[in-house]
Amino acid sequence: MDTTISRQLVADDQRTNITADLFGVYFPLQLELFVYAITSKLSEDYSGGYWHFYQLGNGGFYMAPDSDGKFQVVSENGHECFMSGDALGITACLYAYSHLSFGQGEFADICEAAVCSRRRNVTQASNDHEFPLRIETALMVNSLGHGLRKLAGAGGAAARPVG
Repeated sequence: MDTTISRQLVADDQRTNITADLFGVYFPLQLELFVYAITSKLSEDYSGGYWHFYQLGNGGFYMAPDSDGKFQVVSENGHECFMSGDALGITACLYAYSHLSFGQGEFADICEAAVCSRRRNVTQASNDHEFPLRIETALMVNSLGHGLRKLAGAGGAAARPVG
């Protein structure tokens, strides 16, 4: 049984519509900027540039830097590896989905209801990626922090993932 998750590059003229449908006005105001910022923290090799947007066959979404090169990544847990621009984008988006789900207000509700399900969808897709173990290992501390905060509740004492 083939469980590969398809992805489709979002055309430039559809980028605003797709992200507005998925995230509302919060995409350009919060999510997109957070993804760029976390990417800079994960890799000193990242220096900005154009990003591709991808829709996944399972309803997920991620964005990735337009680069054929490799990026040295150092994650919060100390894991170091090299990733493609695509793998770095998946990793940064998964970090962002996790971190932003702990906010407050309407966007936190969107994150909890929609973005977290997209996180699962992107995680599924990362299993089909050329670097699935590197993506998973880079996210270990982030996911652990996410789980601890969920167990402790929104006002709990569990440590918030750094980022």
